[in-house]
Amino acid sequence: MTDSPPPRETPEQRAARLAAEARARGMRPLGGASPRARPGRPQPLGRVLDEVLRSSGLGERVAQAQAVGDWPRVVGPQIAAVTEALWVTGEGVLVVRAATGAWRAELSLLAPELLARLNAVPGRAPLSAVRFVHGAPRDGR
Repeated sequence: MTDSPPPRETPEQRAARLAAEARARGMRPLGGASPRARPGRPQPLGRVLDEVLRSSGLGERVAQAQAVGDWPRVVGPQIAAVTEALWVTGEGVLVVRAATGAWRAELSLLAPELLARLNAVPGRAPLSAVRFVHGAPRDGR
């Protein structure tokens, strides 16, 4: 009697097995479609990214992160020259580095006004606060 190797799994069988394992772990395919049941036409990348961001709940966070790039335009050249917007936290707080402790203190007093100006930018999810930290901006300003 000869020992024969186990039969190889076909790509379709492998896909079905992996999908069943993923479903058992509570996972589901994006857009509700199986990897094999794709629409006949390619979808624009922007539409696919919008769907991924919407279904994952990250869309608002990405929209809030646009505040980092908006910072210099919204606050003007004098404040932009001594600050650097760093990131937006998970709670929607924009963290900004100020060049000196004095600037940090001054800007902390202006935080409500700056927050209102940032939140007035159309097309972006609102921020909850602006927090200033002390330290020279990375570009040496």
